[in-house]
Amino acid sequence: MPVLAQNPPQQGGAPPQGGGMTGKNFKVDSFISRVDTNKDGSMTKEEWKAVGLIDTPFTMCDSNKDNQITTAEMAACGLPEGMDANGDSALTVEEMIEFDKKMAAGGGGPGGSGGAPGGAPGGAPGEGGPSGMPAGGFVANSPHVGDGPTGQDFINVLDTNKDGKVDHEEWEMNKGKTVYKNKRWPHYNKNGDQWITLDEAPQKGVNWEAAP
Repeated sequence: MPVLAQNPPQQGGAPPQGGGMTGKNFKVDSFISRVDTNKDGSMTKEEWKAVGLIDTPFTMCDSNKDNQITTAEMAACGLPEGMDANGDSALTVEEMIEFDKKMAAGGGGPGGSGGAPGGAPGGAPGEGGPSGMPAGGFVANSPHVGDGPTGQDFINVLDTNKDGKVDHEEWEMNKGKTVYKNKRWPHYNKNGDQWITLDEAPQKGVNWEAAP
């Protein structure tokens, strides 16, 4: 299930600089009410799967990785704008399930999640097919690798001069010491400027963009 350059989710799904696809922040009260069957204010993975939802969006939206999703986490989880089938900005369980089915039918990836190889989440629908699936599928924007550092930790590892961002020289000099050694500068410098900044650093939950 899709979502995250690591540009912050933007209301209405407006594209970030550099052409990547972003998520959309949904109204989630009715969604949570449906999934949170014991009414304790959070959704467990068991409750999530019991209503027919797949694992990957749960993993993506569980930002603190405590195996439950609070209202705040769900509201902040940038989901593909195309999931809003009726355009009311209120997420429903049915919309999420239907979106994943369409992504799978469009070749979005294994596990019915519209994702990249390995079951990673897929992306927001773009142009190119009856369900909005680009012909080439989706690729990760600022991809996370294994247990590699993410977010501020990623910047800290590569930022030799400690100015809070990574220039190309720092990237080439330091990436070989990390699991990102096989990645290229454009994977992370998505807006084409002189630095990789915190908003471009890989995160465990990523946004996705149409493959070239």
